[in-house]
Amino acid sequence: MKNVYCIESTRLEGARPLYEAAAKIFEIPGYDDLQSWLAGGPAPTLQEQLSPHTGPSVALLTSVWGTEAALITTNGGRRVWVSDKQTAIEFPLPGSVIAAGEIVRHAWDVLMDSWAQAIMTDGAVVDLDDYPGLVGCNMYLARSGVSRERMLEFAQLYRWSIGGKPVTADNLGDFLGSARS
Repeated sequence: MKNVYCIESTRLEGARPLYEAAAKIFEIPGYDDLQSWLAGGPAPTLQEQLSPHTGPSVALLTSVWGTEAALITTNGGRRVWVSDKQTAIEFPLPGSVIAAGEIVRHAWDVLMDSWAQAIMTDGAVVDLDDYPGLVGCNMYLARSGVSRERMLEFAQLYRWSIGGKPVTADNLGDFLGSARS
């Protein structure tokens, strides 16, 4: 399978949820602040960073028709394009598999069908609901090199729990997600 090059909203209602999924992974300005800036308001305030981190950079893209979009470049080189109708997140550098998978994981929480798509590096387009890559628990397990079965053995041996309930195969993903947050 090829890597993700871009995740983009395909419906107006999908622009905000995709941006908010990205905001859970990247340090980017709030969606409302960005929309206000696009409409002529003040530029969003960026958090002060300690060296060597620079944080994101933001820019307005204008043409003879006026302001068309905002471009955010994250500290890791990913690009987030935002207009009043669409959000697109580009992963131009190698090594963005984890970031793309984590955005998809958060996007799957959105209760809407066919609102975003992933464009792979080979040009294939996949609805986000059908994303074939690793996300959530499987992404964590792939990064850690520990099988799901071994992780469940650890859960039983060490009596892991989440919300007062023992960790099982049904809630392992929730448990691992809470450990990263």
